Amino acid sequence: MGMSAKTKLKFIRFSAFLFLIGLFLPLGSDAQTKLQEIKKYEAANNPPAKEEINRRRVEYDAGDLKDPFRILKFKKEKTAGDETVVVIEESAPPALSIQGIILGKQSQAIVNNTVVKIGDTISEARVINIHKDGIDVLYKGREYTIDSPSKTDYLKSK
Repeated sequence: MGMSAKTKLKFIRFSAFLFLIGLFLPLGSDAQTKLQEIKKYEAANNPPAKEEINRRRVEYDAGDLKDPFRILKFKKEKTAGDETVVVIEESAPPALSIQGIILGKQSQAIVNNTVVKIGDTISEARVINIHKDGIDVLYKGREYTIDSPSKTDYLKSK
């Protein structure tokens, strides 16, 4: 049994009227004292909000510095006197040439005329990723990206 539209409208108007009357009627002395007691209780039992600590924002900019996680070889050479000179040897990645890339569940690449997949090693470099732009290899603790030849390079060779 639903109410008619007129009955619903009358009910809504009556509810709004009662709400407005309740807003403007002054509270009795009993209600006011109860309200004050409630406010005192809430103030005593609710802890104050936590203070927010303002800290300086620090950003690190490496600039031209090198990767600190890169593995380098050190050679110690002694010179005249007590001075020691340290020479750092950086190893360049091996010469790898990509002839083709096959993407799929088991992505493969043709590198130096050899078919490789992720995890294979070629010229002491381990293949760690194969993507549409080339391959990523790990060589002596450092990661290198070997780009695949572009379409223009392919057309120039023909």
